[in-house]
Amino acid sequence: MRLCDWWQGPRLFILVDDYDMVGGGPMTQPFAPLLDHLALGHEVGLHLVVARSSAGAGRGLNEALLRRLQEVNTPGLLMSCPPSEGYLFGSVKGRELVPGRAVRIARRKTLQVQTGLVGDAL
Repeated sequence: MRLCDWWQGPRLFILVDDYDMVGGGPMTQPFAPLLDHLALGHEVGLHLVVARSSAGAGRGLNEALLRRLQEVNTPGLLMSCPPSEGYLFGSVKGRELVPGRAVRIARRKTLQVQTGLVGDAL
């Protein structure tokens, strides 16, 4: 499955930055057409990367897109986040981390990782 060597079509990468500002309220759900395709994204060449601020992250998990991503066991990367936000990925609670560190959550298993830093081109 990881190699996806059977897939012959195009790959679609959707990058969403500042998801909390996009507007995921009940009247504005710009990603609603994708919700049914997320479970089989690896089979149809669909890749979705969503980034959001840690402020209000606990409340934000009730939005349709983020809830669906959790339902289909999408891996997550939790950067530094105040513990007061509560549980964000199943039984994983936010915590303060040094810059560049993160917790990778995959199928409710956690692993602390160090993210890479790409310097400016000279």
